[in-house]
Amino acid sequence: MTAVADELFAVPEFTDNEQKLQELENSLAPMVRLALQKGLGVPEMVHWVRQTYEGLTEGTSPAPLEFYIPQITRLLSAQWQ
Repeated sequence: MTAVADELFAVPEFTDNEQKLQELENSLAPMVRLALQKGLGVPEMVHWVRQTYEGLTEGTSPAPLEFYIPQITRLLSAQWQ
């Protein structure tokens, strides 16, 4: 029984940091998109995402929001490295 439970609830080990980072970014991207487009999510994260967006677009003619989602997601994932 223990072996079955271990197998069912095992968290995959990431040996490749690049793969781990990609998984993290894939998990964060929908949250960043929601925070940026609709202002929804954990308030602290929404604030951080919007502040980061403002910093990225300061003094420029901003591109569509979708353009910034990957960049903001990478910056956010870097906070956990």
